Amino acid sequence: MCRTKQSSRYIITVKLDIKIVQLVSAILLVYLGASIHVKASEVLTLQPNCIHAMTEAVETIKKLKVIDGVLTKDGYGDIRKIAIENLVNRAVSEGFDAVVITGIKTKSQSDQIRGRQASERFILEASANFINLCPDDKTLSEELTKYNSDGALQLGKSAPYKLKNSIEFKAASLEIVKPELVSNLVLSQGSLYGLELMSSSRQTIEYFGTPSMVFHFNEFNKVLAYGRSHLLYYVKDKLVKAASRIGTAHPFTYELNNILPFDERFDDSMWSINGSINKNDESKEIGVLDKLESNANTIKLVWSDYKNKRRKLVGFELFNEMATEFDKTFSGNADTSSFDWMQAIEERALDAEVMIQNSKGVLSVNSRRKRYLLNDRLVFDVVGKQVKRIVIGDPLYIGSNSDSNKIWQFGDYYKGQNIEPVLENIPDNANSLEVLNDEVHVSYDNYDVVLFTYEKEIYQLEVKLY
Repeated sequence: MCRTKQSSRYIITVKLDIKIVQLVSAILLVYLGASIHVKASEVLTLQPNCIHAMTEAVETIKKLKVIDGVLTKDGYGDIRKIAIENLVNRAVSEGFDAVVITGIKTKSQSDQIRGRQASERFILEASANFINLCPDDKTLSEELTKYNSDGALQLGKSAPYKLKNSIEFKAASLEIVKPELVSNLVLSQGSLYGLELMSSSRQTIEYFGTPSMVFHFNEFNKVLAYGRSHLLYYVKDKLVKAASRIGTAHPFTYELNNILPFDERFDDSMWSINGSINKNDESKEIGVLDKLESNANTIKLVWSDYKNKRRKLVGFELFNEMATEFDKTFSGNADTSSFDWMQAIEERALDAEVMIQNSKGVLSVNSRRKRYLLNDRLVFDVVGKQVKRIVIGDPLYIGSNSDSNKIWQFGDYYKGQNIEPVLENIPDNANSLEVLNDEVHVSYDNYDVVLFTYEKEIYQLEVKLY
């Protein structure tokens, strides 16, 4: 069965603060000037052998697309490209040879207007130097820049950059922290980008910053997600497996993956296995280099399956012997599928604190909004101490005791319900009814209900609270 799900879209303004920093932390190199090796404005992945002088960078303002409060990857990638192009154009106009980008990161901020919270802003900070190369030496070294031409991490052994020593993370804070990664290396000795297997979840968060999701299967087993491409598995709070999601078995469905916040540090990372095999490398060999082992640690390589063509390296799993102990059996309220919450919604009596305590996982959407997974069907958003959105529908994850065929019910609505009798019996207290293709929108005084249908049957319900 195929169906198309639609999301509302809106535009917010994002400010790109591009600040000058020292060349010692220089990373992505954009070469612009009169070099005998590259064309004007070509983006390089190698450092120059000689730099004669450097000066300041610029500041610009652009817009990003946001879907349900989540920054989209396409929007981020487009604005990052524009930011780099703006630096290039400014450097060319001022007669510089090259631009060295020293940092690219995103933040989320909320404006305050007359003492109340207003619109959410996503800010991309790009730090850079404009440089002139030495007149007698415009050659390039063999040392990698930290980012490739798209702004994705490509740092290898040859570039000795270090993470800042002081990174403060408070679990109670809504601030999203994204420190720069120290490496792109996945090592069979047992480390992911410099983080060792058997690290605790606290050590992971101190090292990598705010995860996109924290998910608890049960008391002893949980997963941290960074972006939509990296899952970190913990047994008794010890990291036992780190995996890219592409091509690998994982416990989460497409529906959950589709609402995970992106993290460009991981989603765009050009990772390298032991510094010798890189993401997107190609091979005609079948069965060769599918597994690398070192002591008790193993790296499983995931290749694209193209018949009679070159295979491409698209994913990996790094794990130790304890990974076999990871248990996907759910505890708590995983089997709950019926929710009689409509009266509480109408009376504005939903208890966000109790709902949070009973949830299985949490997604860091932005600095004001968190998205919680109550169980394998129901998701709710909290802003401050108020529930602002509830969605129930297809399974979000798969565990040892989950049932993908169970029928959920929310008030008078349930999965598989025929929409025509529903339309004929809209409650009297409804203010308006609107049918938009396969969606039915019913508006009440302090909330809206959206019913998503396929072939006239309900498969998902959304409640927006005001």
